[in-house]
Order: sequence, then structure tokens, then C-alpha cells
Amino acid sequence: MKHVLKIAAALFPLLLFSCEEKYNDTKDAGEEFLSNNKSRGSVTLQYTDENGELIRVEAPVKEVISSGVQYAFFYENQYGEFPRTDIISNVSISYKGYFINGDLFEEKEMSSFAYSSLISGMKEVISRMRIGSKARVWIPYGSAYGKDGNETIDPYTALIFDIELLAAF
Repeated sequence: MKHVLKIAAALFPLLLFSCEEKYNDTKDAGEEFLSNNKSRGSVTLQYTDENGELIRVEAPVKEVISSGVQYAFFYENQYGEFPRTDIISNVSISYKGYFINGDLFEEKEMSSFAYSSLISGMKEVISRMRIGSKARVWIPYGSAYGKDGNETIDPYTALIFDIELLAAF
């Protein structure tokens, strides 16, 4: 048994390194994309309003300094309340999730989630949104699914989300 543990301990760093090396291109592409996006200064966003009309908005790209998360508002509800993230336990949101190449990987309409279960990049931006606001969010891998990924997201993948904050409770 000691020999098996010694072999496993010796191989573990090699397996870990090869996993990181395998996703270097994904990691580098995400970092380059986010750097280019940040330097654009502003983006043109579009969404369909409640009357079915296509709305185009020129919006500045903002960066959440500590994590590298970037966001821009499609629509900022000036009359909505900011969620009290120190006391809320759930949020109701509609969102679309995209890879940086623009491919849609997930879409949810009016879904409720435990606030604590959201990826950290979403939580950071939701804390800056008023209820009723819509934002595009560019999330580096470290504030998304990290080096582990999940069933549909590869490790080290930067993501884009269009989020509408419907309620916080």
C-alpha cells in the first residue's frame, strides 16, 4: 500500500501540470479577449424591450477592479433598489451565457437561485445592479468556473453573460 501511495504522490503533480498545459490556449484566449474588450472603452449592446422593439445602446465597459470582471449596462433602472447582498439569500434573474466566441451555452428565463450558489463574477455585478437592470458581464475564468470547469464549461474558460436582475429576496 505504501508503494501505491508513493507512486500516486509522484504522479499527481504530472497529472495536474498536464491538465493546466492542456488548457493553456483556452486560458490565453480568454485573457486576450478580456484585455481587448477592456481597451475598447465602450460597446454597442442590443436587447428587445417589453414591446418587442429592438433597442441598441452604446455603453461604457466598466471593470470590477479586484477580480477583472467587466460589465456594461444595457438598461439601468434608475428607480430600482440595489439588492442588499449582505442579507439576501435568493435572486431571480433571466440570463444568457456565452463563450467568448459568441456561442450560447445556456439560457434561463425568470429563474431563482440561491445567491451563494452563483459564480463569483455574477455576484460581483449583481451587487452593483438595481433591480430591473440589464447588464452584459465578461468574466475571467477565476471568477467563473475556475481551473476545474464543470459539465459544460472547460477549465480556464472566460465567459460572457447577459443578465437581467428581476428580484432579490
